[in-house]
Amino acid sequence: MCQDLVIEVVAEGVETHEQEAILRDLECKLGQGYLYGKPMPASEFERAYL
Repeated sequence: MCQDLVIEVVAEGVETHEQEAILRDLECKLGQGYLYGKPMPASEFERAYL
């Protein structure tokens, strides 16, 4: 439905590869959750990703 309405959606709480596969099958392009990374302080994020 969101694709038809041209709305970008982020699936939250993705914790397993099985959940990720389901989202991929549903053509959900964005996700966030423990599968991709744990919460961290901003300073740690900067060191790791910037």
